[in-house]
Amino acid sequence: EDLAAISSSAIKGLPTEFIAGLSTAEIAALGTASIAGLSSTQVGAMSAEQIDTLSTLQIAALSADGLAGLTTEDLGTFTTAELVAIGAAAIKGLSTAFVAALSTAEIAALTASQIGSLSYNQVAAMSATQIATLSTAQLGALNAIQAAALGTDDIAQLSTDDIVALSTSAISGLGTRVVAALTTDQAEALTSIQVGAMTSAQVGALEIEDLATFSAEDVASFSSYGVAGLSTEDIGNLSSTQLNALMDSQMDALSSDQIAAVIAAYLGM
Repeated sequence: EDLAAISSSAIKGLPTEFIAGLSTAEIAALGTASIAGLSSTQVGAMSAEQIDTLSTLQIAALSADGLAGLTTEDLGTFTTAELVAIGAAAIKGLSTAFVAALSTAEIAALTASQIGSLSYNQVAAMSATQIATLSTAQLGALNAIQAAALGTDDIAQLSTDDIVALSTSAISGLGTRVVAALTTDQAEALTSIQVGAMTSAQVGALEIEDLATFSAEDVASFSSYGVAGLSTEDIGNLSSTQLNALMDSQMDALSSDQIAAVIAAYLGM
């Protein structure tokens, strides 16, 4: 049968021994429909030489399941163009070992759509050095689940421009330990829209020095849910400008202890 004409469903039925026995010429002859049908087991049975034969069109046709069969040894056969050819919907199939083995140049070459499609585990597998390579466009593609995978070492790599590039979804996903690890420059760089996306746990994790960098607009942007995260100590350290920025809806969300702290702070002005 003509290899190029094998359907995706038919190729799934072929034993791994058959796939592993195909010549590089035969691999190159497989149509994109055939490639799309390969399972992780079948791809895993292919040699690095066979993988190296795949064209960008064939790589683009690999499913998430097929990509899961790639090894770190296979990575050495990929060109930048071939990595970029991986479908955004399929890229989550790559193993965490494969993602962790990507060079900084390869990470930088990935599209924002590809970065935005990575799984939590894939982002968690990335080193701080890889995270530092991400552009503002790539960082802007991260969602809450992906941002939750970032650690304190990762956040330390981000410039103030990088912080500003994070979406409100990503901001809301940051872990409390990561929020607590923000430098004062990073905290000050947060936009009022980003501040408004913070959860009560995140607001509560902010260092007093970080809160001090917030403008009146930032304070006014706290959601009624977020503002509830302020401790009485936090409130006691707010400036008069920050206190005056608190909205009625925010005050309504405060506990009796927090309101008492606000009154005490006003009296202490």
